[in-house]
Amino acid sequence: ISLAYRIHSSETTAGLLEEIGGFHLEYRGVTEIKGRGNYKTYWLTGKDGFDKELPAPVISENN
Repeated sequence: ISLAYRIHSSETTAGLLEEIGGFHLEYRGVTEIKGRGNYKTYWLTGKDGFDKELPAPVISENN
């Protein structure tokens, strides 16, 4: 399942963003990455100082 207007991130990238600071991440869960296996993934949900309101996510299924 994908969410429009949301950025999907790997555990490695999420860790780097946390080190930098100021980014808001939400654990998405374990996601199957085609051809690579199962990985912990995260949503990038915001950034300090970014006040623009995002549209509500629309759920869509990728086939």
